[in-house]
Amino acid sequence: MGKKVVAAVALVGVIALSYLSFKWWPHSGVFSTARFDQTQWLAKVPDQLDSTCYRGNMAYDIRDRVLRSGMAAQEVLDLLGRPDFHSPTEFRYVLGMCSGLGFDYDDLHVFFNPQGRVERVSVIQH
Repeated sequence: MGKKVVAAVALVGVIALSYLSFKWWPHSGVFSTARFDQTQWLAKVPDQLDSTCYRGNMAYDIRDRVLRSGMAAQEVLDLLGRPDFHSPTEFRYVLGMCSGLGFDYDDLHVFFNPQGRVERVSVIQH
């Protein structure tokens, strides 16, 4: 009976730590480790780095400090360059494989209102 209790407690501990790690990582981890550097952001990514988190460390700084609500789409283009994907209401910039186990890409999404002004900015895992 004692071994089963120890095993159950250990299992609960592993589950709790895993849960906390997965909650921490995308919200406080890699995305918040560096300030925006336009030169680094615009640099061409070599093929060997394509599966890394090559832009993720600047994502929260861009979201929280660099891009402001009401900015024109052209201002975003001047700062971040051409988006990887775009529509009239959204620009998406690939950050790399930053979250979880490293098999899904994360993107910086810039959403625009009907007047072409920044409405909100989000970091989303795909």
